[in-house]
Amino acid sequence: MFALSRSIYYLPMPAASSVYGILYYDCGSRCDWVGHEGITHFLEHALFKGARHLSARQLFERIERYGGELNAFTTKDKLAIEFSVPPAALRTALEIVRLIAEEATLSDATVEKERQVILEELAMYEDIPEEALLDRYEEMIFSLGGLRHPIIGYRESLLATDGEVLRRYYREVFQRSPWVLLVGGAVSGRAVEGALRQTGWLTKESPSQRLWQANEVPRMPDGPLVEKRPIQQSHLVVGGLGPCPYGRDGLAVQLILQALGGPFMSSVLNLLLRERYGWGYSVYSLYQGYAEKGVWGIYAGLMPEVAERALRLIQRKLAEWQSHPISVAHLRALRNQFWGRQVILWERLSYRLQVQGRWLLDKGHPLEESDIREELFSLSGEDLWAAARRYFSPQWVAILQPFHTDRSA
Repeated sequence: MFALSRSIYYLPMPAASSVYGILYYDCGSRCDWVGHEGITHFLEHALFKGARHLSARQLFERIERYGGELNAFTTKDKLAIEFSVPPAALRTALEIVRLIAEEATLSDATVEKERQVILEELAMYEDIPEEALLDRYEEMIFSLGGLRHPIIGYRESLLATDGEVLRRYYREVFQRSPWVLLVGGAVSGRAVEGALRQTGWLTKESPSQRLWQANEVPRMPDGPLVEKRPIQQSHLVVGGLGPCPYGRDGLAVQLILQALGGPFMSSVLNLLLRERYGWGYSVYSLYQGYAEKGVWGIYAGLMPEVAERALRLIQRKLAEWQSHPISVAHLRALRNQFWGRQVILWERLSYRLQVQGRWLLDKGHPLEESDIREELFSLSGEDLWAAARRYFSPQWVAILQPFHTDRSA
């Protein structure tokens, strides 16, 4: 990957046939103002509703006439605008992204209309038990702080956020946050540099001061949080605080979570809960890594009558990792599996640039794959054992239960 300025990077991929670009901002929902939770996600929606003299339709048409795509997403700590286009549309895409980032109109009329769209999105997530549970997950872990509330916010906070507030947030938080722009794919470095110069990107300076603070206050667990709902399955999540992803502990925890409920059918909990006992369809581990900390968890959707047994089984497997180091052979298999998965994922240009963007904003320099590989293969069984003892206790548990757990009732 080549640096074209302090905040702009280019990744050639000769085998690609399109161009992908992403503008990453170091602000996410943890930057939301108190009383306006969800404002970063609200802004993400509103950015596309017009800029300077162009309407929302015109913004999209300029990209889509080439068959390209323009999108955005918000996480707890980042906001990103991304595009995928054929090489001939690179300059147009960069022009549109700059307009959105610098001259979004955010008119009162479009803000009011988009608020209704987001309220419907909020209702949609509430109708999906798994999504509702995971949205509440960090609320359960933190009593205070920017990571506590869901990315989408709350109905009350969305209703409190009008056009004037959103425009002020756009100026005071979004446009003052550090950013990086990454472009890669089927285009030469000279062509990328030319398009960046023509659209004014090469003269832009990214702010250097991070605006958010790590102000989270953990809430000590005092037993499972159980909520009754008119649903068919039980949904549970057990987890806790973890390390940031940029170090040995972060890699160690990710290896353990991969073994327990990773993206493989051979993961321990998948083999037990689904294949051996037939208790449920979906079980997986989750890990949210931030610049200074992480949050981990195990999710399962289950037959209601087995939820408590499944929870005990999950906790027993977590306890095993805290009781003794794994064998050399088991560790070798886990490391090879993890690295093989990374090799596959890194072939996806969007994944690669998204990882690099986060790394640049959080660490201040590009990710070197060789460094990750070296650190991964230097991990010992004792390293995983120590990480498990450090981060797998205390544990928070949340369960969504049907009103009736007896299916014959």
